[in-house]
Amino acid sequence: MREGLVADLHLPKIGRRGHAANVAENVRRVRIVIEPGSYDSANLGDTAMLAVALERLRRLWPDAEVIVHAVDGEALSAVDAKARLLDPYGSIAWSYFHSPFMARLALAAKRRRPRAVREYLDAVRGADLVLASGGGFLTDVFRRRALAVLDTLELAMDAGAVAALVGQGIGPMTDRTLRRRAAEVLPRAGLIAVREGLAAVPLLESIGVPTANIRVTGDDAIALAYRARRDTPGDALGVNVRLAPYAGTTAADNDRVQRVAQGRGVPLVPVSIAVDDAGPAPTSIGQLLDVLPSCRVVVAGSYHAAVFALSMGIPAIAIAASAYYLDKFRGLASQFGPACRLVLMKEPDFERRLNDAIDETWQSDVRPALLDAARKQIALGEAAFAEIQNAETQE
Repeated sequence: MREGLVADLHLPKIGRRGHAANVAENVRRVRIVIEPGSYDSANLGDTAMLAVALERLRRLWPDAEVIVHAVDGEALSAVDAKARLLDPYGSIAWSYFHSPFMARLALAAKRRRPRAVREYLDAVRGADLVLASGGGFLTDVFRRRALAVLDTLELAMDAGAVAALVGQGIGPMTDRTLRRRAAEVLPRAGLIAVREGLAAVPLLESIGVPTANIRVTGDDAIALAYRARRDTPGDALGVNVRLAPYAGTTAADNDRVQRVAQGRGVPLVPVSIAVDDAGPAPTSIGQLLDVLPSCRVVVAGSYHAAVFALSMGIPAIAIAASAYYLDKFRGLASQFGPACRLVLMKEPDFERRLNDAIDETWQSDVRPALLDAARKQIALGEAAFAEIQNAETQE
């Protein structure tokens, strides 16, 4: 096993490379490389999960060297001023070619930094922990990204690092190449913490991940939203529609949702999570969490619009039009209970059913149960990170 994760924290110990350690000279800082949910700051859900992961890691390893795959240095600094940015194009090129020479040529041809490949390989091979923080990328919809992350995890484990995944939404995964790679890599991971157990756990078990390595913790972003809760319910209706090919939605679907919302005669609050949501572009997590408590109910076409609401004690009506989102929302409902309702957008009479769901939810008193569910999931998430701290890899 690599000494790094445990030995570098509890001094004096054997140095990272196995020599008898002079503490002052040979013991170095723990190095952590993070694969976030997305590389830019365009999705507030991914940013929130990364923020919580970084906060938990800093609590466990205050002096760690933390390196994050990201393209927006300013956004990363806003989340963690000490974290160092690692150009993700190095990992993308490596995943395509698995040859430093060819990867560098490809980056040069695209007028990107060829050195990004070497920086990526050095960072991952020199890491003590490589962590995939919360995301929904291990799925057919994001096949290319999923393959690149699996390559990074494998590279880390082959070099002797601990590899773990937290806050993961996994599946659907039917693509043969992706399933094969996932079956080669994920059973070797030290711990895989998933958002829900309804779809993710059977999928992981079907590709050979030991049940003992799987934890159902809920979404890491729950911790951030729970802190922003208020003592009394709001009087507005929050509205979010995800317009993206993987969501299966169109502008006409957005019109139908807006028709229902505007016809209710209550204040409306746009709840934008990502740049592909209908409505204003996302601003910051803080601003979003400031306005959400004014809602009594949230209609959510994107997963994290529902997560943020439920974690504050606000019931959510999830609207879905694709298998990808059906998996997400059914899993979320299994974590929070009936206060997370699902209305299918492609079924007949969608507008009437959505209006009826809002009516019924508006009068419900589910806040205590939702906040209790949020607290339980936060505790499970914290426990998963504590396990990672004590993780060991097998030779």
